[in-house]
Amino acid sequence: MDVVLSKVNRRIGTRAHSVQAPVEYELPLEAVREAIVNAVAHRDYSSNASVQVMLFADRLEVWNPGELPPPLTPDLLRQPHPSIPRNPLIAEAMVSY
Repeated sequence: MDVVLSKVNRRIGTRAHSVQAPVEYELPLEAVREAIVNAVAHRDYSSNASVQVMLFADRLEVWNPGELPPPLTPDLLRQPHPSIPRNPLIAEAMVSY
């Protein structure tokens, strides 16, 4: 998170309403956090490959090693679907993040 946020544009507001100036990033913090946590929780830990976080001028891509667990497909991911964690114990621990 810190590396990604250090590389994206941000706007710092005034302290008109608080002693701390508000910071607004060009990417939603919740979406960045969710993408990274999901990549770690759902990766294939039998693979030696790493989770990759790639920041481009127009997008953030987060990849993890492994395939979608059956019966999920890329098309099904675009619709409401149940959670099918590859690593249930890790996914359960990540719920609070």
